[in-house]
Amino acid sequence: MKTLKIILTFCFIFCASALAAADIPSAAAKTTPQPYRPAPCAEDSQKCVINNFTAWDKNLRSAAMFFEQKTTFEGMDISSSNGRIYKKGNAVRLDTFGPDGKITQSAITDKKTIRILDEKGQKITAIPWKEWQDSQANKALFDFGNYAALLQTHKITGFEKIKDGYKIALTPAEGSIYRLEFLLGSKDYFPYEVSVSSDGVDTRARLTGVEKNTNLKESLFK
Repeated sequence: MKTLKIILTFCFIFCASALAAADIPSAAAKTTPQPYRPAPCAEDSQKCVINNFTAWDKNLRSAAMFFEQKTTFEGMDISSSNGRIYKKGNAVRLDTFGPDGKITQSAITDKKTIRILDEKGQKITAIPWKEWQDSQANKALFDFGNYAALLQTHKITGFEKIKDGYKIALTPAEGSIYRLEFLLGSKDYFPYEVSVSSDGVDTRARLTGVEKNTNLKESLFK
């Protein structure tokens, strides 16, 4: 059950998700290029906002952030989790924390295999990436940060200026019916909250403390 829980969390975060709005200074900042800063958009310019959102596809080299995720069914709480995410190229790592703030499980992938590790870093199981991805009805979501591809297979069904930025809602152009929603920061057009809703089930993740394009250690993904 614990293995299934982290796999589901991994699915949602890395397929539907995203990063947060603020650039956080780090020790590696001196050795990395200047941060990417999208051009500002008029408040009602949907095309400009979408273009800035998808521009992260080629401008995001690495990222690290914290997440808090909650799943409800028709308004009733089902589950919640929190942890930390790291991404560098195709390598992605998700650490899930326990009540004491310590790692209880980790999931690591290179887009070839997903490995699930216990709290001591010992492998529990491994799943072929393609085999797992092909089993997902909404496979377009299962490619972290590939926002341009999402817009090729989804329709924009909602666009709204909100207090902290913008809200974009997507639904699949065909196949399974669900609603994917991004809340984008008002300055960098990067998601700080992501949700997926289908058949009364709503999974929502808020991402904070984001570090973008810093030098992450390769050992994180071993």
